[in-house]
Amino acid sequence: MNDTSTPVGWRWWQLTDDGRLSGFHTPYARQPWPRQSYVTAVCNHGRTDHGPHDAPWPDCECGIRVMPNLSHLLDGIRKHPARTGITPQAWRVIGGTAYHADRAHHGVLYVPDVIGQVVTAGRIEDACPWDDPPGTFRAQRASVGAVLHLSAHLARLAPTVARWYPHAAVCVGQTTGLAWLDEISSDHSDHQGGEVSASPP
Repeated sequence: MNDTSTPVGWRWWQLTDDGRLSGFHTPYARQPWPRQSYVTAVCNHGRTDHGPHDAPWPDCECGIRVMPNLSHLLDGIRKHPARTGITPQAWRVIGGTAYHADRAHHGVLYVPDVIGQVVTAGRIEDACPWDDPPGTFRAQRASVGAVLHLSAHLARLAPTVARWYPHAAVCVGQTTGLAWLDEISSDHSDHQGGEVSASPP
């Protein structure tokens, strides 16, 4: 693709202990996304592999994963949880015992903590065919967009998330688990994710 446009897309995050957004893949696992600036993609492959190089690279897995619209993201979470990085095994790695126990208690082992918009910048590459769910694109830079959705079991953290990301509307769901995904889909039934108005922070 090698595009340099700035599309608005959708992605998921986990929450750090202090209520900030965190990615799953290194070097962003358990590392908070900044409040009003861009995260820049980094290739993790060593010199003995086919990297490092500027991310995203056409024949690599590097880049910040983004879905062009909400329906693509929700479909990927439902049908391709392992390729989306959402598995019970992953939560054990990126969160402590109490974090995993809380997820198991609320029945949210196969859904993320937060779903929201991102604004991308720089180069854009297509999905990595052996690693990404259908519809994914990989961005060079991305920042938190205009909307963040939290599952009902994380309602207590909503004020903290809102303080960290004051430009985003923080929406707390009424449900958890897969029902929460249906709730988000219903909330956005009047428009597609990439068409929602959002400006770079």
